[in-house]
Amino acid sequence: MKDWLSNRNPLSLPSGELSPHLLLVCKLAFLVLLADQYYWELEAPFLPFVAALDAFHGSMLYTALLRIGLFLGGGMLLFNLQPKAGATIVGAILFAHLLGTRLDFKNHVVLTACIFLVSGLAPRTKADFFYRIQFAIIYFGAALNKLLDADWRDGRFFQNWLENRLGSPFLADFAQATYPEFVYASLSWITIILEILLIVLILGPKLNRGAIWVGAAFHFSTTVFTGGLTFGFFVPMLIVAFLGFDRSRGNGLPLPQESKLLPLEALQAQLKRNSALPFALLGLFWIVEHSGSIRYPIQTLGFALIYAGLFPYRDFFQWIRKNRTATA
Repeated sequence: MKDWLSNRNPLSLPSGELSPHLLLVCKLAFLVLLADQYYWELEAPFLPFVAALDAFHGSMLYTALLRIGLFLGGGMLLFNLQPKAGATIVGAILFAHLLGTRLDFKNHVVLTACIFLVSGLAPRTKADFFYRIQFAIIYFGAALNKLLDADWRDGRFFQNWLENRLGSPFLADFAQATYPEFVYASLSWITIILEILLIVLILGPKLNRGAIWVGAAFHFSTTVFTGGLTFGFFVPMLIVAFLGFDRSRGNGLPLPQESKLLPLEALQAQLKRNSALPFALLGLFWIVEHSGSIRYPIQTLGFALIYAGLFPYRDFFQWIRKNRTATA
C-alpha cells in the first residue's frame, strides 16, 4: 500500500510503460495546459474541419466530454495511473478540439497533441525517436517557409516584424543606427541557417545534446532581442529534454566520482537529482511570462538565470579533464 501511494506522487517518475523522460514531458505539457486555462477553449464544434462534427454544434454534452476527458487523461498522467492511456486521451481530446473549430487552430497545440499521442501510442523503444521527429518537422517547415518567401530572404519581413509588430526594444534601434538592410537580411539568414542546423542536430542521435543547446540559445536570443514571449510550449519541453539527456552519458565522457566534482558541478548535480526541479522551473517560466508591465526586463533576467543554472558545466569541465589527460 505504501509503495502504491508513493507511486501516485505527481513529482515521481517511475520507470514503466512510459519512459521517465517522456512521462515528465507529458506531465509538464499538461500543467502548461492548466496554467493557460486551455480547458475553457474546449467547446462544441464551430466551423469544423470535419463536416460531420457539425452535428454536435452547440452541444453542451460534447463540451463537457472534452473537458472531462482532458482532466481524466491529465490526472492519469500526473498520478502515474496508466500514463500511456492518459497521454493518448489528452492527445485525442486536443485533436478533436482542433478539428472541430477552425478559429482555435494553433500550431503549438498541434505539436503538443502530437507529443501526447506519440507518448501514448508509440512503442516504448521508438517513442523518443518520434518525439525528436516532431521537432525536426517543425524546424523544416519553418526554414522552408522562410526560404520560399522573398521578404524573408531580403530581410523586409524581419524589419516589419521588429519595428511594426513587436516594437523591439533593442534590435530595431541598433539596426536604424547602423545599416538597416544589412542587419535585417543578416538576421533573417541567421534564423534560417539555425533552423536548418537544428534539423540536422535533432535527427542525429549522438547530436541531440547539441540540438538542445542550439535550440536553447536560439529561442532565448529570440526572447531577449525581440522582447516577445518564447515559442509556446517549446521551452518547457527543451528543459525537460536537457534534463533527460543530462542524466544519460550520451556525450561519451566518463563521469567523475562525486568527491572529484568541483563545487559548481556538485551543486548542479545535487539539484538535478531532485525530481521537483523541472516542475519548479516550469512554475518560474509561468511567473516570468506573466510578469505584467515590466515583463521584458524580468523575462530576460529570469530566462538568463534559468539557462545559466542549466548550462552543462559538467560537460565543460569533463572536456577540460579529458584534454589535460591527453596532453599529460
